[in-house]
Amino acid sequence: MLCSNPINAYIKVDGICYNTEENSKTAEVTDGGYNYYKGEINIPSSIIYQGTTYKVTKIGKDAFRGCDITSVTIPNSVTVICNGAFSFCYNLTNIAIPNSVITIEEMAFIYCSGLASITIPAGITTIGTRAFDYCTALKTVYNNSSLNITKGTTSNGNVAYYANVVINKNDGII
Repeated sequence: MLCSNPINAYIKVDGICYNTEENSKTAEVTDGGYNYYKGEINIPSSIIYQGTTYKVTKIGKDAFRGCDITSVTIPNSVTVICNGAFSFCYNLTNIAIPNSVITIEEMAFIYCSGLASITIPAGITTIGTRAFDYCTALKTVYNNSSLNITKGTTSNGNVAYYANVVINKNDGII
């Protein structure tokens, strides 16, 4: 089955749209169209389409932009959360980012004003500019990465700009 948005047509497996790469047998979650996704989303680590298995490695650019999602579980196969992937998801309150993710690109979570806490996993090496901009409810940040995340700063994509509490792995609490 095909998903379609105003620009492209992609495959759809279990209600999630993907763009596949035949040579590497990888897939990325893609935009299904404005407000296509709703509620709780559980992204699988792989999909099977027409007899071929594809490993899900990316949450694509603007994949969930403006969607009415509340919770997302990302599998350990994903390494990149692309630009604007969860932007304007005002009702997103819970997201589990696995240690496999090494990059959160710019504006990935911009205007996710429902997020109250986030755990930055150990694998993260880069958080893009404004990745967490306007996440006004984001009051608690758990940092398992080697990044220097400090309460109230705009570094690392503003992840701790609104935070009341930042707990770094070196604090010995996590």
